[in-house]
Parts: sequence; structure tokens; C-alpha cells
Amino acid sequence: MKKIILAAFLLVSALSFTSCSSDDNSTEVVSSESKFKGTWAGTYTGGASGNWTATIDENGEFIGQASNPSNPTIFTMKGAVNDSGILDADFYVNNSVVGEFNGTLNASSGQGSWTNTILNLEGNWQGSKN
Repeated sequence: MKKIILAAFLLVSALSFTSCSSDDNSTEVVSSESKFKGTWAGTYTGGASGNWTATIDENGEFIGQASNPSNPTIFTMKGAVNDSGILDADFYVNNSVVGEFNGTLNASSGQGSWTNTILNLEGNWQGSKN
């Protein structure tokens, strides 16, 4: 009888130290690709007018250029689009910030305002995803 009680005790003891694996402590990172990813193009108007193009990558990084047919200067634009579609970008000439290019995007189009702080110009822009 002592052997049966001892065997039962050892079996219960062994099972109490055994556990199932759990996924509760997983450190998996879920990456979501920006729904705005792609090539965009449009126009800007106001104190100056012209065309702009930009690419938005999977992380929402916005990189583009703006040009004015009456001025040979090419403006480089850099910024980001958040998950809600808010665009916050600056535009540059020779690596110096000269203005802002901000607005709101949806899945296929966008609009907003721009300001050139150096020349005190401002206006609006609109565009669409290609």
C-alpha cells in the first residue's frame, strides 16, 4: 500500500511541475503597411502654381518634388502621412527648409495648403494616387 501511495504522490508531484506552453508572452510585431503607399501627383495654386509628385512608402514616409513652369527651381518635399491620412511635410531648396506642405489624404485623393515662408507665398494643393 505504501508503494501505491508513494507512486501516486510522485505522479501528482511530477504533473504539477509540467505545464503547457502559452502564446501569451509572444513578442511578435504586427506591421501594417500604409494604406496611402504609392505614387501621388497633383497641382498647387495660390501665390505660385505648378505641379507636384510624391511617393509614399509602406511606413508612410512622403518624398517628392514640386515645380513651377515659370521658375526653374525644383522643390524637394519630405514628410510623413499618419494612419489617419494627415500629411505633414516640408519643402526644401538646396537642403534648406523653405516652406510647408500639409493636408489630408484618403485612399485615392488629397488636398491641403502650402506655405513658402521665405517668399511669403501660400496657397492650396490637390492631388490623387496614381
